[in-house]
Amino acid sequence: MRRYLLLLLLFGLTACEVATSPEENNNEPPPPGWHPQANPDHLVVVLNDVDTAEGLAADFELEVIQIKEDSRLVLYNGCAPASAVREDPRTQFVQRNGLLLLANPVDITLGFYEGDFVDGSFAQQDAFADFNLPLVHPHTTGGAVRIAVLDTGVDPSHPAFAGRLELVDPNITWLHSDEFANGIDDDNDGEIDEAYGHGTHVAGIIASIAPNATIIPIRVLDSDGNGTAFDLAAGMLLAKDMGAHVINLSLVLEDEVDVIEDILRELDDDGVVVVAAGGNQPGKARFPASDSHAFGVGACTENVIAPFSASEDVRIFAPGVGIESSYPDERLAVASGTSMSCGVVSACAALLMAAGMDADDATGLLRNTAAELPGASEGIVSPYEAVLEWLDSSR
Repeated sequence: MRRYLLLLLLFGLTACEVATSPEENNNEPPPPGWHPQANPDHLVVVLNDVDTAEGLAADFELEVIQIKEDSRLVLYNGCAPASAVREDPRTQFVQRNGLLLLANPVDITLGFYEGDFVDGSFAQQDAFADFNLPLVHPHTTGGAVRIAVLDTGVDPSHPAFAGRLELVDPNITWLHSDEFANGIDDDNDGEIDEAYGHGTHVAGIIASIAPNATIIPIRVLDSDGNGTAFDLAAGMLLAKDMGAHVINLSLVLEDEVDVIEDILRELDDDGVVVVAAGGNQPGKARFPASDSHAFGVGACTENVIAPFSASEDVRIFAPGVGIESSYPDERLAVASGTSMSCGVVSACAALLMAAGMDADDATGLLRNTAAELPGASEGIVSPYEAVLEWLDSSR
């Protein structure tokens, strides 16, 4: 039996924004609320050849802070103008190390369990009734598919994830998997740990729809919902290194970021599906959901577009209002946002990829079998119809 706590928290579940520093005048003080990890003197650089990292640093009086192993991604510190570094033939992309900020807070109702957690209970919620998951799961459960969730991390001890996680090895990277609250208002916005539980909630949605998929949580946002462009880029490359077939990005950026665009293109070429939340602002989807190499998702409820959701330039819609899922410390949360919808679609893609489809076939079938959504150019994801189509084509 479960009881709900009558507790509402402001929680930006679906949209994260990049706040960029003054591009060229590094002597200016950082803007209010600038996160300590997002230093306006830091440059994220993709080199044509990683062996030139030290030479570039010497020529522009930069300090190498971090190099993403097995890639050409380098984080530098220094006062060299980004435009000058960008013009150097050794560089492919140059970007200030912008800050990811949660935006558009929504209400989330926390609850807790009395007694044992019942595996599969999230999959039976009303929001997923049209998915007919009891008829889908005899044919595919996402087995052998690996889904990276780039977010605030997860609570690995939650029973919803038993046997379903592959955690980042802390010995090989500064990134990790665990979600935790530090009790500090890191971004000075008056809220403490307002993003805590976000990644656990999104990952729980994925586990309920694709229960045999392997979830790879990669923490690129802190408990206030802050991160940097470098951490996001490094997390995407780490997901690829760890064999992810699907990458879930329940975040948005204020502007397009060259480095992220480059990685999205690379992942698309390699057959990795990047599912991205459209954002909690009506109108056009935000980046990276708006990128042609991402599979952008909007939110709906009861066959209408959710009032908070982006609806233009998305590829598909999914339930995103009142979604029940896991929350740290064996609790549950009911939340709304395109983050939730993003998790739904990532799981549905995994169901089809587990059946042997490649990335393009899986996302194409999801779009072709989507249910009609009045007022939208794209439909609502329907895993049952997609699996039926797959079964018919297999006969």
